[in-house]
Amino acid sequence: MTTILLLLAGVMGLARRNGQAVSGQAQRYTAEVRAEDPFTPRDLIRLCQFIEIWIPPK
Repeated sequence: MTTILLLLAGVMGLARRNGQAVSGQAQRYTAEVRAEDPFTPRDLIRLCQFIEIWIPPK
């Protein structure tokens, strides 16, 4: 019984550390996204050009 409790405590501790790592990574990603330029019409034009090239007209 003691072994099971120790194993569960270890798994829960590992899950908490992994959760904190994921949360930290999400915060860094959010900060990077905010630092980047917002969506511009130039991006939409490039997307349309890509679609025109790769999707043939009917």
